[in-house]
Amino acid sequence: MRSLFMREDCYTLRGLCMTFIVLHHVFQYTAMQYAVHYPMLVAILMQSLGYLCTAVFFLLSGYGVHCSLAREQASCHTLSVGYVGSRLFRLLLPFLRLGLFTALLVLLCDVQRFGIGCEVPQSLTAVLSSLGSLSLPIGGNVWFFKVIIALYLLTYLVSLFTSSAQRRIALIALFVIGWIAFALYMDMGSNWHNSVLCFPLGMLCAHCREALTRLLTRRTLIVLSALLLLAYAGQTYGLSHYCLAAVKPWLTPCVMIACGLLFALLAVVVASHITLRHPLLTFIGTNSLAFYLAQSCLLQCYGVPSLALYLAVVLIGTPLLAWGIGKAPFATRAERSHDKGR
Repeated sequence: MRSLFMREDCYTLRGLCMTFIVLHHVFQYTAMQYAVHYPMLVAILMQSLGYLCTAVFFLLSGYGVHCSLAREQASCHTLSVGYVGSRLFRLLLPFLRLGLFTALLVLLCDVQRFGIGCEVPQSLTAVLSSLGSLSLPIGGNVWFFKVIIALYLLTYLVSLFTSSAQRRIALIALFVIGWIAFALYMDMGSNWHNSVLCFPLGMLCAHCREALTRLLTRRTLIVLSALLLLAYAGQTYGLSHYCLAAVKPWLTPCVMIACGLLFALLAVVVASHITLRHPLLTFIGTNSLAFYLAQSCLLQCYGVPSLALYLAVVLIGTPLLAWGIGKAPFATRAERSHDKGR
């Protein structure tokens, strides 16, 4: 079966997206906590890249989990509870390691003395409550990690009851669309959940990858680029004109969804035409959730007085901490030989 891109290309693209997500958060925290004023174009770009790269990451996650399930069902015909449990444990392992480490820090040390600027739980009960809700004692809500866990859990649960790929994709898509509609109706105050729609889109791309491989031509690249520029211009205009958002509150989220879908598809088109191989980005992509959790924790060190020291803590500390809580830094020989097209 033909593939859109190779396994290592997928990890490299995930690593690139996670790098931009970290830079996006650094941009936000330095602007808010250290009053750093960025040029307007840089600010618009960094503000948008976080959302757009999150959309690509969700697409790649949906793509990967569908391919993994297809391989497992092809070899075993049915999924086992043990397989589901082992996959979820691998996803939760970086959180468990970092959660235990930060819990001990909070309980044994005065973390504010080390530059932690956020509020932290003060009692054992509060720490356990934070961990039980999949939040870090130091690092806050980590919504992205929670959504990934929820989507993988939902996908595995659906797969236990149906072996039909089409039915599985349809059920996940209906759930995600229902969640987005509910979030918009309840006015939850965040547009980030709009990018979650790329997860079932990624599953669809994996299921139809042979047909997509034939369709993803240079003409498709030009069309997607033009549509993305139009949608991005509409998103920028809508976000900068609050009167428009007040009159038509549904318009900006719809344009943001279009931007996320188009950008994610554009990334797939580009990745299918070029070879993306970089050891560092592959390492980041392989340990992407560990990087996300590590930067969520270290971003809270805005209590340090110096901007340069803050940047050093986040940009140098994030890969080191992710290396400590993530997977092995170098792929094994068996993993390298398993470089098959997804």
